Amino acid sequence: MSTTIVIGLLHWLPWTDTWPVSVTCAVLAFAARRQRYPTAGVLRELALIVGLYSLWSFAGEHANLQMGGAIERGRWIWHFEHWFPFPSELTVQHAALHAVWFVRLLNVYYASAHFPSLAIFLVWLFWRHRDQYPRIRNTIAMLTLSCLAIQLVPVSPPRLTPGLGFVDTPLRYGPSVYPPLGHSGPDQFSAMPSLHIGWASVIAISVVLVSRSRWRWLVLAHLATTFTAVVATGNHWYLDGFVAMGVLAACFGIETAVRTAINRLRPAFAVDLRDPTLEPFPERVA
Repeated sequence: MSTTIVIGLLHWLPWTDTWPVSVTCAVLAFAARRQRYPTAGVLRELALIVGLYSLWSFAGEHANLQMGGAIERGRWIWHFEHWFPFPSELTVQHAALHAVWFVRLLNVYYASAHFPSLAIFLVWLFWRHRDQYPRIRNTIAMLTLSCLAIQLVPVSPPRLTPGLGFVDTPLRYGPSVYPPLGHSGPDQFSAMPSLHIGWASVIAISVVLVSRSRWRWLVLAHLATTFTAVVATGNHWYLDGFVAMGVLAACFGIETAVRTAINRLRPAFAVDLRDPTLEPFPERVA
């Protein structure tokens, strides 16, 4: 089986194939909860994860034909980033192109590590640190929905911005998971912000903060490799990743603020009906 087929099976499943899985898991979770089976929580979370992926895939496919102003916005980012005190994306890509095998490896990583890494992380978090799972899961959901909303404004990635010298490495060296322009499939103009960087960032930050293993810092290699891959392959601008990190910080802050507010308000509204100190209703007078 070729690398492209494997990647397609692991990652680029269309939303038409995944949403029935999400619905089925949700129905099974409801039935399991009524029967008080311990698998109800796992099925509920699986339904949420697959549902988020289906929404992301649906949004990408239906935004794929919206190209108006995308190239102009990509050029604006290119000029704006000249103020950044580090090498341009073009410099990074030209350095990577000296080793074709390395570019192909980055193409594979970009295409195949995005969703599986998040799924593996959530399974680990649910299994090993369930007390932290709801907070991080809510943050990921807000991050994903926020990024999808911003991506409704099309922005061309470096490899699709003409006249700047970028190479479309997925198309030239493979593997490529994107269809030809104008065909349905993953959206190539939803570059801003980068959900690749957003998900890799939340994985790295969460593992470092939640885990107590001395090996937890190795997860930063995933974030660094993801950032290198999206830049060197021409799939994202630096700014795409920085905006995604900013959105993630805002989502973390909102989730924390909402959770704190709920915890403060809960005692004021909670009534324990089993409290023996509560006075009963007055008896009816004959």
